Amino acid sequence: MPEPNLVILYVDSPPASAAFYSDLLGLRPVESSPTFAMFAMESGAMLGLWARRTVQPAANMTEGRRRTRLFRIRCRCSPSPAQRME
Repeated sequence: MPEPNLVILYVDSPPASAAFYSDLLGLRPVESSPTFAMFAMESGAMLGLWARRTVQPAANMTEGRRRTRLFRIRCRCSPSPAQRME
């Protein structure tokens, strides 16, 4: 099975989501704006957070046509900044 090297999540607030993932992953975004944030993982994979309201074409799903694909994302998370300070 192919390993994804880019995952993009459509979020309501990229800055708020970036703060959450920054704390979770112990990384700072390599790119950040009010509508987008990008994290570079040690493995080379990238995590993008894109403002749902700015996606073109619009990201919408109609009832009855929903399809969910689950991907296993492996991550060796480094200690959080608070844990590194202990």
